[in-house]
Amino acid sequence: MTQRQGRAEATRLKILEAAAAAFARGGLKATSLNDLIRESGLTKGAFYFHFASKQALARAAFRLKQEQLVAGMQAAVTADAPALERLVEMLRARVRLLDQDPSLRCVLTLGQDLRGEAEPGDQYAGFQELALGVFADLLAEGRADGSVRPDVEPTRDAWMAFAALIGMDALSGLMTDGKDLEERNEDLIDFLRRAVDPSRYGE
Repeated sequence: MTQRQGRAEATRLKILEAAAAAFARGGLKATSLNDLIRESGLTKGAFYFHFASKQALARAAFRLKQEQLVAGMQAAVTADAPALERLVEMLRARVRLLDQDPSLRCVLTLGQDLRGEAEPGDQYAGFQELALGVFADLLAEGRADGSVRPDVEPTRDAWMAFAALIGMDALSGLMTDGKDLEERNEDLIDFLRRAVDPSRYGE
């Protein structure tokens, strides 16, 4: 990478970090392009060199923070723990990370906004494969190590688990402005355990 390319990448990252913080506070609709340019500290020309529209910036900010959040969740797990326990650790780490770094909450705010206008097969829909893949891999590993019931179908049930997570985020935001997210996350963990843990099947 040349020095010029390095500066351009650093500027792009600066814009994305500033945008993520702004979107986390106000969401897509309430955050204007002028707000984003002002927060980035750049001129309009420099800003538009990197992002032609608020929509393009929102998707890039979502992707950056989604990747950071998933990486943080994965880093928090005990490597040699059974797969189901690693999934539980990741879900708990997710709540902590969202609390520690408010910019990560743009995954929640933008997630709701972008889902409302996304179409099947478009770029944003493709972003969901990251989380779905993590869930599916852990469920498959859980079947192999015995921490997950053998009749669990990893890809299908990853969809259901991830859908429950998205729904939990949305309802927590709607009902309490996210204040009960930790409590609801524990409810989700208990629900998943009852669904896939062999020792709790039939409770």
